[in-house]
Amino acid sequence: MANASPSDIGPHLDLESRFLHALRATLSTVLNADDKLARQYQEALADSSPYERLLALHDSPLEIAAMLADVPVTDDIRARYDELQARLRAEASVDTARLPKTNYPVTRQQLSNILSTLGYAPVQGADDQFQIWERPEYKEEAPVNLPRLITVPAPGFRANQFLESVYDRSFVIDLLTSIGGASLWRTLRSMFDATARSETG
Repeated sequence: MANASPSDIGPHLDLESRFLHALRATLSTVLNADDKLARQYQEALADSSPYERLLALHDSPLEIAAMLADVPVTDDIRARYDELQARLRAEASVDTARLPKTNYPVTRQQLSNILSTLGYAPVQGADDQFQIWERPEYKEEAPVNLPRLITVPAPGFRANQFLESVYDRSFVIDLLTSIGGASLWRTLRSMFDATARSETG
């Protein structure tokens, strides 16, 4: 199987768009700098590979904005940035009760367990709507060509037995199939079913 790119398996452009939105807001409202610097950063980023573009999201928008504006990060700036982040999170928050319902829920923790089994670890720096996962032991010549980086959106469903938002099982099947093909899903299915039973029973 050919190695999948992040564009095949995750909404990385949406994640990048959210990051750039936060970067522009940080430059203009926190640092009182020209937000055109964000456009210059975006143009430079456009010349990078998909993996490099995802890795660029490791840093916080504040760190990038401070570098672009050549401004030291003070305690006052950090406080204003925290206020901005709280506002951005509130704007992006979703009322769980308004989410569509699924009868086949998969929790964040269940999906995390599956991705961890595949050698993935969550990358710091992603926002509340998406999470980047990376395989630290990634090797291009490996016999099983799992991609190095994937992006996973936040859960978008609700289920009666959980207070938190959850994934629908079909999304998880599609995700795992995109990562490693149908054989990967079949291999993991027994483990996945056992994990689901342990957390709901």
